[in-house]
Amino acid sequence: MLDNLEQQPADALLALIKLHNADPRADKIDLGVGVYRTGQGETPVFGAIKAAEKKLVETQDSKAYLGPEGDMGFVEALMPYIFGKDSPTMGGRIEGM
Repeated sequence: MLDNLEQQPADALLALIKLHNADPRADKIDLGVGVYRTGQGETPVFGAIKAAEKKLVETQDSKAYLGPEGDMGFVEALMPYIFGKDSPTMGGRIEGM
């Protein structure tokens, strides 16, 4: 089986990161991945993220993969904030995942 494997093309995102890292310009901006960086290039973890992770660890009851639809309880709780709780689209006309 392993003898039949073929070389795959390089990952485009990883290639973009490599190009960014090799760029010597001091004023470059990393637009490859949506991660906040300080002026020193550090990627701090915000307090709100740490608090959410702590809560998740304390309350989650499974590490099972949710599938492409994700956590539907979360999706349904979030939709009124996106579309407005009184929006006519909330009457079964939209779906989320």
